[in-house]
Amino acid sequence: MDVAKDNAFLGITDEVTEGQFVYVTGGRLTYSNWKKDEPNDFGSGEDCVILLTDGIWNDISCSSSFVAVCEFPA
Repeated sequence: MDVAKDNAFLGITDEVTEGQFVYVTGGRLTYSNWKKDEPNDFGSGEDCVILLTDGIWNDISCSSSFVAVCEFPA
């Protein structure tokens, strides 16, 4: 198992339709902040989105383990 301590899973994936990123709840994205040249689906296996320590997004394998970012109503 890969463990990343400084990056967080955003609950965003394109597992259903390649290149169409949505929230795991099914909601559409209204904002993105991709790292340069991302998403690239490297090796045809990067379907989950992580938040890097600099606030930029990257696609990565969903088999990796990360902390998660959660949103709660105010």
